Amino acid sequence: MSFIRPKLRDRAGKALGWTTRHAEPLAMAGLGLLGGLLILRSLGGGWLGIALGAAMVVLAVTGGVNWWRRSRFGAAPPAAGVVEITEARVGYLGPQTGGFVDLDALDRIDLVSRHQGQTSWRLLTDDGALLEIPLGARGAEALLDAFAALPGMEMGRATAALDRLAEPGRITVWRRAPGRRMPPPPTAGRLH
Repeated sequence: MSFIRPKLRDRAGKALGWTTRHAEPLAMAGLGLLGGLLILRSLGGGWLGIALGAAMVVLAVTGGVNWWRRSRFGAAPPAAGVVEITEARVGYLGPQTGGFVDLDALDRIDLVSRHQGQTSWRLLTDDGALLEIPLGARGAEALLDAFAALPGMEMGRATAALDRLAEPGRITVWRRAPGRRMPPPPTAGRLH
């Protein structure tokens, strides 16, 4: 038996859900506000306070922009499947299709929209393998970080493509420059 009215419990649950979903931008806004206040309080001659406040504001703006870009990647309606990213490998485990692609083997990334309103990332490799990942797959918002590691990738172009793809079609978001490969991951020192 609960002593809290069901209507109030539902409202509290919705508020908690909203706060949880928006925790990162709320933290960035708080950090920016704190940095701005520090700058204002230090205007009388405290250059260290001004520098620290400015760094806090820059960090807040950068974090806010990164959150916005990640949220655009995960804003699609839910779709079946799970995205798995480990080091330099992207995987999609879906009900009918799936597979894994190494980022250093990628040649092109397309954003594809179909007549049914389904939008997906199409990853093409240098050996002709194809992996399609629905935008709404669980974990698809993490693709932003994986794609950012690609040489010459412009994340602004990728997020702009999400806005432009309102009707069926395909937009190439990234293409590997001829002869360019990703640098190998750093290796740990050897034990003797």
